[in-house]
Amino acid sequence: MIRFRFFSSCAAILILVSACTQKANVPQEAVEQALPISDSLSRTPGSIAPSFNRYNDTTFLQWLEPADSGYRMMLSHWIDTRLKWSLPREIFRHKNIMANAHDIPGMATVEAGGWRNHYLWWHENSPAGEYKYNIRVNTNLEAPVGLHPDIPAGEHAFVSAAPTQDGRLAFAWLQNHPDPHAPDSVHAPTQLCFKIFPAPQAEDPGIVDSMVCDCCPTEMVATESGLVLAYRDRSPDEIRDIKVRVFTDGKWSQAIEVGQERWKMNGCPVNGAALAAFEDQLDLVWFTGENGNSRIRHAQSKDQGWTWVIGPDLPAILPMGQLDLAKSAAGTWASWVEQDTAHGGTRIVLQSISKAEDRFVIARLPGDAPAYRPMLAIVNGMPVITWANKGIHTCIIDPGKSPKINL
Repeated sequence: MIRFRFFSSCAAILILVSACTQKANVPQEAVEQALPISDSLSRTPGSIAPSFNRYNDTTFLQWLEPADSGYRMMLSHWIDTRLKWSLPREIFRHKNIMANAHDIPGMATVEAGGWRNHYLWWHENSPAGEYKYNIRVNTNLEAPVGLHPDIPAGEHAFVSAAPTQDGRLAFAWLQNHPDPHAPDSVHAPTQLCFKIFPAPQAEDPGIVDSMVCDCCPTEMVATESGLVLAYRDRSPDEIRDIKVRVFTDGKWSQAIEVGQERWKMNGCPVNGAALAAFEDQLDLVWFTGENGNSRIRHAQSKDQGWTWVIGPDLPAILPMGQLDLAKSAAGTWASWVEQDTAHGGTRIVLQSISKAEDRFVIARLPGDAPAYRPMLAIVNGMPVITWANKGIHTCIIDPGKSPKINL
């Protein structure tokens, strides 16, 4: 049973959102003098899956912490007047939450007709066994429902979400179900699914692509005309390149091939694309490793995702991928993980898309630390990054003031 410790009612959510979004004017020189800022929001071992969301110019950060033989979702928000994160608060806990570094739970607020709808979503373990889980969605703290019909032996993972023009929330995810015409151990190809919420749980999701890479995260953003979705495709001969689709007038476009590297790989690289939008311009970054050549690619679209222009590869050194992207009027930033051979581990890198010299090594992790995906947002025009490593950490960078760490 889910226990809501902090948001005990819909009214409580509205109070929090309203309070968090009352911004004060902070002198720019005060912001600059205070940065860089580095916080550890949680030092609980096993904390995982941090991610950002924004509502009314306020940045929220949520993550999972172990609790009561399960997990609890924690929430903090950035306080402009104090130049720090708020005291973390528990949103809910559940003994069956499935937690890993790539199946990231989320939170969003969408306005429609003068009302605010608040959404939470997470993955829940199925009694069918390991790697069998379903996606749950909670709206305004009503009883959670499934995003899809429950399939006990199915896998439903790698959720992304974006608001629709009619004030609802669109979800994309991957699903893999047993093949009814094959032995029990054989699954059908992984499908890319889509559903606009609220909708009946019994309603079958739409199938956007009937065969995609099994465990690469999806990424979806809203534009002025609809939605744009990026994912890693999979062909029968194991080509695993990034594709994009555009959703307008209630239907998805055909797949748009962006990089066309023709990366052939017999297993899943667990590396999705990162996508960000501002006004009518989109940026897309992704990891590829065709012919043993690991690199990070970048493309831009100025027509809301229909056509893409490939730019130079980003200046990564021994990249491992795990990308994120953030975009605003102040600029576009990407983050990723690289091998750090000099120190025997990995490093988290923050890179400006427009200025190659603005490259920051945010953290160096030991060789036994998992290469979890860092996540990005932009606060007061400056990039803020979060990552999990024996807790949840954040760092905000002022490119004009922060020292660049030499490799």
